Amino acid sequence: GYGYGPMYDPNLGHGQPGALSQQVRETTLDFPDPRLDTISSIASSVTKGSVFQREAVANQLSKPGYLNSILECFSTAEDLEDDEGIKAANRLITGAILLNDTNLLELMFSERHVVQVVAALEYDPHVPEEARVRHRDHVKGTMSLKEVVPIQDPVCRSKILQSYRIAYVKDVILARSLDDATYATLSSLQLFSTVEVLLSLQGDKRFFPDLFARIAESEKGSEEWRDLI
Repeated sequence: GYGYGPMYDPNLGHGQPGALSQQVRETTLDFPDPRLDTISSIASSVTKGSVFQREAVANQLSKPGYLNSILECFSTAEDLEDDEGIKAANRLITGAILLNDTNLLELMFSERHVVQVVAALEYDPHVPEEARVRHRDHVKGTMSLKEVVPIQDPVCRSKILQSYRIAYVKDVILARSLDDATYATLSSLQLFSTVEVLLSLQGDKRFFPDLFARIAESEKGSEEWRDLI
């Protein structure tokens, strides 16, 4: 009555492979190098793997340079208007996020990769072509953020952008696609980034004095005052 029946094998422990050893073998994977002719098979491995393969799949995608090669394949497919390559890249990147692996998510949302990750997510097959939004423009650089009080620490600035980008992907791009577990993980990553930002600002001797001085000098209710608040 607990659903364990299909997993049970009476030969387990008697020198036979059985279901458990099969699951162990499934955790050892070897993906091909990302190319236009292999990206579809990689996407299938990412999206159709068993629950026992998730960690192994995430480890494969996190190998040095591997994600970068996948995103380069996507860029090539986009330049060539290769619909199959673009669709495969979208499935792969969406599937990679849904693996819900913290290390892989941090890599995907890093400064180096996030714009191309978001660009691949634009090609959601459930969104009509005429309704697609260039989400990459909303996460590129600092164009979407207004810096009311200058922040000197580049790491702090980077964490602010990372928090914003995670929120944008979580609440806008993939709002209908995320499962509860992945949504919670992304929320935690966003929270950790915000905590690092606050700790950095707390250690900045100028930021809060400058902030409160400008609030005191601004006209209450003005646009500047609202931004500072």
